[in-house]
Amino acid sequence: MPSGTPSSDASGSQHRDDSTDGCSTPGSSHQSSSSSEESVGRGRSQGEVSSPVDKKDAALHLLLETGISAARACQALDAIEEHASSPTAWAEEAQTWLAVDQEHADESAKLAEGMHASLEESQKEMAPSCFEQTPAQLLETFEGSPLVQRLQHCEAGPGHPLACDPWPRPLVGYLVLERRCMRWYAAARAFYAAQAEEACAALQGSPAGVGPRQWDAFLASLAERQAEVERAVYAMPANGDLHAATNIPALFQGYAADTEADVIDLCD
Repeated sequence: MPSGTPSSDASGSQHRDDSTDGCSTPGSSHQSSSSSEESVGRGRSQGEVSSPVDKKDAALHLLLETGISAARACQALDAIEEHASSPTAWAEEAQTWLAVDQEHADESAKLAEGMHASLEESQKEMAPSCFEQTPAQLLETFEGSPLVQRLQHCEAGPGHPLACDPWPRPLVGYLVLERRCMRWYAAARAFYAAQAEEACAALQGSPAGVGPRQWDAFLASLAERQAEVERAVYAMPANGDLHAATNIPALFQGYAADTEADVIDLCD
């Protein structure tokens, strides 16, 4: 037999050796496939936990199981964002946030109730004494009033409220509320200054001058402005939300930029 030709035994042996080297042992192919599937399954499971959407859903489910409404649960999860290591930790932090938020809401409700009661007391106790004061006494009482300062520069004539004795009740009632709001909120002074300018500008626009009819309309507008402010003050704090940027009535918020921090003194 030529020297370069392998024997049949050698060929068979060579064939068997190649088969052994290129394939796994019996059953190893199935084991490898199972191991790959398990690895993929574990990776998919881990991916579900690390996914922000899936983690939030898991945390939301945990909160709902405690009896918290879906709206409040979502609000809490959104408020603290996703920074917990697991859905359980996220849900626990959300519960803490809800507890603190509820405390703030309770404090807000008490503050609104106290302000309402304080305002009612002031109207019952303080206003009658003002109605009994003479014009000279009222000028002293409301010396810092933006409205009084404007009226002092308005055209004098029949029906001018500062010349009446006693002063008209709509004027006195407006001034009582004006003074208290300016004590409660620093921004209220700028608001009332703008209100006084607007009210008196309407008087100056009369071509026939300022007479009793114009003053009657002026006093009626004061009563309307007073009612508007009372509604805004009674609605404070807005929606019981102490997380808002400001804790002052909406009417005053546009005038708060250049004022100092508002401090409410319910004892005043």
